Amino acid sequence: MKKSLFSITSFMFAGSFLYLSICFSQPLNPQKVQNIQNNNATSNWQPSGPTAANILAATKVENLAAKGSREENIIDAAKNGDHKKIEELIAQGGADLEAKDNQNRTALMRAAEKGYFEVVRILLDAGADVNTKDKFDWTALFIAADKNHAEVAKILIARGATLNKDFFRDTFVSSAFKGNTEILKVLVDGKGADVSWDTIDEVCDQALCVVGYQNIEIRNIIERLKSQSNNSKVKD
Repeated sequence: MKKSLFSITSFMFAGSFLYLSICFSQPLNPQKVQNIQNNNATSNWQPSGPTAANILAATKVENLAAKGSREENIIDAAKNGDHKKIEELIAQGGADLEAKDNQNRTALMRAAEKGYFEVVRILLDAGADVNTKDKFDWTALFIAADKNHAEVAKILIARGATLNKDFFRDTFVSSAFKGNTEILKVLVDGKGADVSWDTIDEVCDQALCVVGYQNIEIRNIIERLKSQSNNSKVKD
């Protein structure tokens, strides 16, 4: 039995080898080769996904601070909280405070991110635009709120930072989720004229859904804001 199986296997292997030898010994048909080339050339297939040009466009920074420029030095000083250096550089005159680093953020955004109140104040006094956006459409106020820098958020609001209903909703719910109670208080005190009481009611309900009733301090802040909303509607 074993000899029979061995013979059958040997025969099959020899047959396969012979077939391959015949195939490779035959010359390629020029017409078949031409047909294959023509089919490839007329194929409608196109590569999908972003091209190199798309990627470059998405990562391009408008108004990028030049290497070694005064603008780059101001941004670096803002990152480090060096307000004296910033004052010196601004005093020289002609600095573009809207210049950005390679991550699309201005000196004001960097100072807000770190919570450097004095740097933020100096930049605002010098004319930095409080509502400039980065590549994610984040402003200095959004960045400060995200990092729970309440005092910085206050001065940005006082200097005209946009606090419309979309910003209010996103920041309020996010801050509630993170437990950033100080930012919630800032938002409650500086709601902004563009935020209706109906929107505030909706936002409060969303925040309660996210946080629940476990965090008493946050719950009290939300209830206080809802109370203000109800009182305002009675007056209307």
